[in-house]
Amino acid sequence: ARTLDMAVFGSFGQKYATGQWTEPTAPAWRSALWCCLINLGRSAGYSYRFEFSEDYRKADIKIKGNPICCIPCLPPWLTIPT
Repeated sequence: ARTLDMAVFGSFGQKYATGQWTEPTAPAWRSALWCCLINLGRSAGYSYRFEFSEDYRKADIKIKGNPICCIPCLPPWLTIPT
């Protein structure tokens, strides 16, 4: 199978992984909450893994992360079960 890993919010130590910034700006409490969640996602290495079939007609999307987010240098190693 052919795979593609994509960091959603960037991640610690991943080359070329700037990620997407999608922060709401109003109201202020939602913006502050979203900043905390983005940093948690970055520390946990929140990412997607796309597993394509050989003919690229189908793909399985898996969510990966590092549940030990207090050690952000660990790569995302846990796949969330579907």
